[in-house]
Amino acid sequence: RKIYPILFGSALKNDGVDELLSFMSLMASENQNRMKTKESEDFGARVYKIESLGRDSRLTFTKITGGSIKVKDVLPNGEKVDQIRVYSSNKYEQVDEAKAFDIVALVGPKETYAGQGLGVENDREELSLTPVLQYQISFLDDTIPRVAFPNLINLNQEDPSLNVTWDVSLEQIKINLMGQVQTE
Repeated sequence: RKIYPILFGSALKNDGVDELLSFMSLMASENQNRMKTKESEDFGARVYKIESLGRDSRLTFTKITGGSIKVKDVLPNGEKVDQIRVYSSNKYEQVDEAKAFDIVALVGPKETYAGQGLGVENDREELSLTPVLQYQISFLDDTIPRVAFPNLINLNQEDPSLNVTWDVSLEQIKINLMGQVQTE
């Protein structure tokens, strides 16, 4: 992101079209060379989202940045990958291997978190925006807060900025929110 190429021309007057096409061809060949280099590198991935599947299972959404990973491989953090899924909307396809530049969901890891770097990738720096509003969660039905707390911890794994906490002395669940949209 250090250079932003700008090309001028007019398709109507056929001015600059050849230059645009040759530039696009050059960029495509450069991208192919870069992809071949990344495929031969050590494994690296960035976790960008966690989604709970219920029953002690969850999806770890990652972008593979280098190398590859296969089903039953062990991640650098010691957890095994049971499935690799490629999502398209709500549907997914299971694959045996994910390579550099693939965006996949891993089933199996339970200790991953959003922003985590796997392999050669470093963890993302902490978010600079911190929610300043703290709310107490009250239930309108007969839900027991202590029983609901583990489910909210799953939600906290999906969005760590929520900072869901349990106040032992008051037996209350507290949560940090950014504003009206996040509250809803």
